[in-house]
Amino acid sequence: MRTLLLCMTVVLGWVVASTAHAITVKFNNTSYSVDSFTITYSDGGAVITTYGDGTGSTSPPPAEPPSTPPAPAPTPTPPPPTAEAGSCVESNHLKCGTLNWSSPGGRMVASVKGTNETMAWEFTTSSNPTYSGDVNISETTGNELVSRRLWISTEPGGAALPNFRCSVEGNSTRKIAWSQQPNFLRCALAPSTTYFLNVKNVSGCSNSANCGFYRNTGTSGNP
Repeated sequence: MRTLLLCMTVVLGWVVASTAHAITVKFNNTSYSVDSFTITYSDGGAVITTYGDGTGSTSPPPAEPPSTPPAPAPTPTPPPPTAEAGSCVESNHLKCGTLNWSSPGGRMVASVKGTNETMAWEFTTSSNPTYSGDVNISETTGNELVSRRLWISTEPGGAALPNFRCSVEGNSTRKIAWSQQPNFLRCALAPSTTYFLNVKNVSGCSNSANCGFYRNTGTSGNP
């Protein structure tokens, strides 16, 4: 917008407005291209006010808003660690342990709560195919009459191996005889393979009780 002052001696204040576009206004031999103008008269003269630059815009273009940098990409959250296939993860119904198959250590005391909990010991067979032995469970007190299941599986608490000699059930003492080569009279295990030895109460143990038992292991002594 330009304002030009014209000194005049007559006239009271009034306003003339032009609405034509691309008007050329000449003042002091200088030409101005405008979109519109007004003339305001007063006792001191006249004031010409121009608008636009002749292009049809009577006001400067709006300033572009400042650019906002893009928000940084969120840092991805790493997934929670997952257990390796076949490994034991404890829960309300599963207790986990490990068993050194080459040196099982004879007898130990363990317990399982109620009839909904399973104890699973992870072990890995040795590389010697002639290695063999047995594992049994027995009650810690006479006439306890808790019936238990003892079995070997490839998953913690999972289904027993197909050989029927890899699973036993009943009260008092229950035993699994095993070998690391095919044997009709024993639970056959593959050398250098991970398995799980599982124990679960079947009956005779209340849901709030931890019913203890002995776990006994014996080997041929040549792992």
